Amino acid sequence: MLSRPRWDDVAYLALYDQNLIIVLHSNPNLIGIYDEKPTIIETFKTKHMSVHSERLATGEKVFILDFPITLHVENESKIYCLRVALHPYPAEAIVRRANFQLILIGISIVLLWGFTAFFLRFWLKALRLEEELREKEKMAALGEMAAVLAHEIRNPLSSIKGFAQVYQETAESEEEREDFSIIVNEATRLERLTTNLLIYSKPLSIRPEPFSVKEFVSELKKEAELLTPDKNVKITFQRAQKVNLDKEALRQIVLNLLQNALDAANHTSDPEGPKVDVMVSAHKNALQLVVADNGPGIPKDLQAKLFVPFFTTKTKGTGLGLAIVKRLTDLMNGKIKIDSDKGKGTRITIEIPLN
Repeated sequence: MLSRPRWDDVAYLALYDQNLIIVLHSNPNLIGIYDEKPTIIETFKTKHMSVHSERLATGEKVFILDFPITLHVENESKIYCLRVALHPYPAEAIVRRANFQLILIGISIVLLWGFTAFFLRFWLKALRLEEELREKEKMAALGEMAAVLAHEIRNPLSSIKGFAQVYQETAESEEEREDFSIIVNEATRLERLTTNLLIYSKPLSIRPEPFSVKEFVSELKKEAELLTPDKNVKITFQRAQKVNLDKEALRQIVLNLLQNALDAANHTSDPEGPKVDVMVSAHKNALQLVVADNGPGIPKDLQAKLFVPFFTTKTKGTGLGLAIVKRLTDLMNGKIKIDSDKGKGTRITIEIPLN
């Protein structure tokens, strides 16, 4: 049985007696040989199985199991040591397969994690787009309603303002003129509100046309005087060349920034009173608009919300003026920069490319 050649996983089998004589061996040529191996001696002493490895004369490393067994021979019990030497490659093959399977499992987990992250990101993006779409639909409905209201209000408002201006000019007493002046100013404010509502509610497009910066600034000065005849507003320009931009869009940007700056300057702590500076300058590649005031400044946490539609901190504000500024600036591929510190005023710079 021990000499059968089909024990592929077994390197050899040997049975030792207590005199360290090989009484059985898978190689018959080794039977009867005295083989003094320390591990065999240790097994006989301890009567416990031992496990170790050794290298054969062929250079192959084998896995050795030495364990004591009791055999009944000629009505006498004798202790022998059975040595089983196993080839390691079946176990190594199992380990390799296990490692390969672990690698496959690891790759599968990584791929699963990647796909999960991708679909989660896609799902979150879809949710965000859905939310943005709902917000746009809400804003569109609000814009349509605002446009209808603006159209309905505009005509009677113009009549009220026109009659108030006539009566203001023909009033006999100063008190009456002041009363009609209040009506004119409030009507002007409502006109500006309806204009902003109409601008914000309708689809906007940019219509560039060549115009002179100098003439543009002159027109702005006249409109600024109508807005605030008693305020300290300074409008200047540099490099009065011709530019090719949407003049009406620029006018709306400046007037909304100017109105916002005037409202802020009214709350200044400067002993010299409210001040607003507007500068228009045409550089080589961009038109720069700067509007600065000496108001109380804008807290850092509110600066990011300034251009959000309908966001306002004013009692009579609508939150549309700066939203229109942002929308028109974006349409002209411009950039907006805010420099503001609490108690030190605000400076808003807009750069619009000329190409």
